[in-house]
Amino acid sequence: MSTAYSAVHNNSCLPFIHTWVIKEFQHFCDKQNLLHFIISEPFNSPAPSDSNNNIKLEYTWRLVADIENIGEDFSLYMYIVALQTDFEREKELNDRISTFKFKVFKNQIHGNMNSFEEFIMFNQNSFTHRTKFGIKNAHGGKLCKINQLFPNNDTSISTDIIIRVHINEVEKPQNDFKNSINKSSLLSHSLEQFFNNPYFSDITFTF
Repeated sequence: MSTAYSAVHNNSCLPFIHTWVIKEFQHFCDKQNLLHFIISEPFNSPAPSDSNNNIKLEYTWRLVADIENIGEDFSLYMYIVALQTDFEREKELNDRISTFKFKVFKNQIHGNMNSFEEFIMFNQNSFTHRTKFGIKNAHGGKLCKINQLFPNNDTSISTDIIIRVHINEVEKPQNDFKNSINKSSLLSHSLEQFFNNPYFSDITFTF
């Protein structure tokens, strides 16, 4: 049975690292029965501290793994979703600015052999983005092609995917971010393009 669970690697300070494990990932890669979206449980990261306020605030997020099979593109995409907290709702905040970096590892079993390795993605760099709240505003992009995860395109190999997202809020004045947000990054796409799309008309999100 395929499962996905999360584990906090470091929940005490910034930079914050959250680990998401998708067990038996190969079962999600059946082209005839693609689930498309795998959504993590919500998780919290510490918000930047305010020297004038002793209250420790947290940000809430989800990760979304998206397996796409359109034409010749059979790839794994990864997105991060900003979920509005009660504090942000009270302050009428509509977005937050954060810096992200993804790392992907795979654990595969070949017969009696077990291999664990970090996977080289299309983009290893961190990126800073103003993220609006809600899943339609999820931010991310392509991590890799599915056949890069499986030797000889054999998607029957038992494979666990370990995804680590590094979140480090950059504390700069609001205007300073105009030049620092990387709009050309490979991880600069939105899930919104997939909504109201006939390819995904059967997708329903439940929380």
